[in-house]
Amino acid sequence: MNEKQLIRKKILEKKNKSFNDFANKQIIDKAIHIIDVYKPKVVGVYYPLAGEPNFLPLLETFQDSIIFALPKILAHNNMVFIEYQLTDELINNSFFKLLEPNNINKRPVIPDMIFVPGLAFNINGYRLGRGGGNYDRYLSKNNVVAIGSVFHDYLMLHIPVEPHDQKLDMIITEQIMFKYPPNKNEYLH
Repeated sequence: MNEKQLIRKKILEKKNKSFNDFANKQIIDKAIHIIDVYKPKVVGVYYPLAGEPNFLPLLETFQDSIIFALPKILAHNNMVFIEYQLTDELINNSFFKLLEPNNINKRPVIPDMIFVPGLAFNINGYRLGRGGGNYDRYLSKNNVVAIGSVFHDYLMLHIPVEPHDQKLDMIITEQIMFKYPPNKNEYLH
């Protein structure tokens, strides 16, 4: 097992048992602030797995002003974002163990901003995902504001970074919000 796999295993054992409504609300408040500042037209969120921040409340907050989209994994691990409303049907992607849109009638959209899940993030703007590389591939091909979101317990000083790993534009936890301009870290107030 390599270093990333060991870290994933340890985090998953702990993360599957944790969720904090108060901490999630604080993360949502930061997300609302970011959306108010950047004013995106299309925002990518995800259907949360155990221990991940839940961004679905944003769909109610901005229901009249923003298009929201969820990721869908297609053949060859090609990830796209499909427009999503809270009343839309979701299906279980059994391979990746996540819920994704079943809206075959809706075309993919390209978000201006994406809230990116992860098992852990480091303070330099990199994430440790679940090992599929879908977000890294998507971010390498699309110019979007990518915001990592995680509960503060999973913000780490070090996670292994490989050449294909994509640096995010921001990371938010219930306690902090970091913005990463090119070549330096800057704390957002």
